[in-house]
Amino acid sequence: MIKNHVRYFPVACVILFLIHYDGHAGSRRLLAEKKLFRIDSTTIIQESLNASPDARTVAYVGRTENAQFLVLQGKKLEEFEGVGMAGAVFSPDGKRVAYFVRDGYKYRVIVDAVGGKLYDGLGSAPVFSPDSKHLAYVAIIGEKQCVVVDNREQKLYDAIGVAGPLFSGNSKSIAYVAKAKEKYFVVKDGREGRRYESVGVRTVSLSQDGRRMAYVVGAGDSIFVVTDGIEHRKHRSNLEIAPTFSQNGKRLAFLAADGDKRYVVVDGRPTGVYELVAERSIRFSIDGKTVAFIAGENDWFFVVVNGKEQARYKSIGENTLTMNSTGNRVGYVAIKEGKRVVVVDGKEGAAYDAIPEGMPLLSPDGKHTAYFAQAKGKWHVVVDGKEEGEYESVRAGTLAFSAQGNHTSCVVTKGGKMIAVVDGMEGKAYDVILTKGVGKVVFDSATKFHYLAAKEHDVYVIEEEVK
Repeated sequence: MIKNHVRYFPVACVILFLIHYDGHAGSRRLLAEKKLFRIDSTTIIQESLNASPDARTVAYVGRTENAQFLVLQGKKLEEFEGVGMAGAVFSPDGKRVAYFVRDGYKYRVIVDAVGGKLYDGLGSAPVFSPDSKHLAYVAIIGEKQCVVVDNREQKLYDAIGVAGPLFSGNSKSIAYVAKAKEKYFVVKDGREGRRYESVGVRTVSLSQDGRRMAYVVGAGDSIFVVTDGIEHRKHRSNLEIAPTFSQNGKRLAFLAADGDKRYVVVDGRPTGVYELVAERSIRFSIDGKTVAFIAGENDWFFVVVNGKEQARYKSIGENTLTMNSTGNRVGYVAIKEGKRVVVVDGKEGAAYDAIPEGMPLLSPDGKHTAYFAQAKGKWHVVVDGKEEGEYESVRAGTLAFSAQGNHTSCVVTKGGKMIAVVDGMEGKAYDVILTKGVGKVVFDSATKFHYLAAKEHDVYVIEEEVK
């Protein structure tokens, strides 16, 4: 059940930094600075400040001595005894919002300002489908639980897996783990799968089109993957690691073990046997033709691409492996002589003291690379091997390319003010530039972009153009 208090992760104060690749001195023009609303500093729970993915709407949770409430775009909504830990959950298109509340001794979900049915408790945060049209969550009714999809209750079970419901990429299918009569199984689009002693609650994977499904189960002393109802019992798997579909859904890869050895099964066939395979390193290229992962032998680590081993290093970052859409460019972070280096297409970049997880990035067209790196206590943005800027800190997960690949944006800190820097040109300074929920600056076209900022408790949307 949710509690009558709110807990959030901290919000970072950040700078947006953009780089242009055309090699010419560009120009920058402020198109608009639109004030959205003023934050009530006496009631806001600071950590709850959140923005929609399209960087157009801002929400936060406010509280008085006896109540909590959501403030959406400056408008105070209905008061309740408590607001759920997740606060405002925005749909992917940014046009819808949902949140949990405690209403008396019951709980309900508020969706698009309309309250849902009262329940004895609620599970994890509500989940929107990728197309933003559907909403699902777990409800508790007495001693039973069920998944609720678009206000329609599904079948009651003894329990629903803590991971909650999962939508397919095309939003047409939904799956979740359930428990009944001391057995576990996966429910997909209302149909129950075979029952097992255990199911890895975070291992359920759906193909993009929702037609295929894979997950890991435990039956006796055996742990194995089930794919489209077929049991792969000869390959011992891991209840914590989800199988990986290619984007077109035609290919599947998963981690397996044979005694002390590890290997990856791709399309039903093992691809080499190693002392170690990084558990969450399996990647498919977007076109599905290339599969890569990180393996280890004799205290050395290397990337395996379509079965071919690459150069060996003392360590490789598990969450750093990346590919472009066709898989002909592969990048990752390795440790060499105590330093971190980015390796792209087998070529090493400069050595740094630190490079965060999630680096490097490859542009959508595969022509450019970008990553954060630290040297001598200062952080830099490295684009195509060239250092840009010098900052006190950076925030991993915010570095991104524009859709055309000719700009990157990222989040850094500099001094006490937040500034958007475009092609080396600094914009207006603000107290805060909001990225929680957005993650990055939003490009509206090849040249126009916007972001959210705050100064002296006033929230603005900033619209600019760069050429």
